[in-house]
Amino acid sequence: MLGRSRRPGVRQPCKEKRADLAQEDHALLVDSGLVVWREASIAVVCPVVPIPTLSALDLPTPCTVRQRLVALFRLIRARRDLQYLGLDEAISKLERRKACVTPRCDRTTLLSEAHAFSFTARLMRSHDQCLPRSLAVTTRLAALDIAVDLVIGVRLRPFAAHSWAQTDAILLNDRFDTVRSYQPILVV
Repeated sequence: MLGRSRRPGVRQPCKEKRADLAQEDHALLVDSGLVVWREASIAVVCPVVPIPTLSALDLPTPCTVRQRLVALFRLIRARRDLQYLGLDEAISKLERRKACVTPRCDRTTLLSEAHAFSFTARLMRSHDQCLPRSLAVTTRLAALDIAVDLVIGVRLRPFAAHSWAQTDAILLNDRFDTVRSYQPILVV
């Protein structure tokens, strides 16, 4: 405990050990509910994803009106899921959906779906919406039985987070120049 001073704002030297203060601080944090102790926590290493070399947005591929409407619906649904379910549950929902996917890659469908989602940027705000957009793309392609990864990455100086959809080394909803400065920390 800190000694009392007669002048406000001036602290007297601490006479107790620092370890005792740290234990008291820990107990106070646990009692207040700010810190929760768990039995064991396991650090999970982020799976390695190939460095993107190609963006689907650079390959002009036609898409149908139906694909554009489905992309718009999926985007609205992804935003709603993130708002009402939260990130953890939205990612768990995607993991459950992807568990049923038998990996295949129809390149024509993959590229046309990517362009359908890029079209939605003309209709709905796309700035600062990388997570719902990436979630929508991966969910849609999982529904088509195409395995795609949702990648969340970060960078330092200045700190920023970003997400994108990718299959092998092909970016589906972003450009190479945008994602190359981010280090992946989560791959779903």
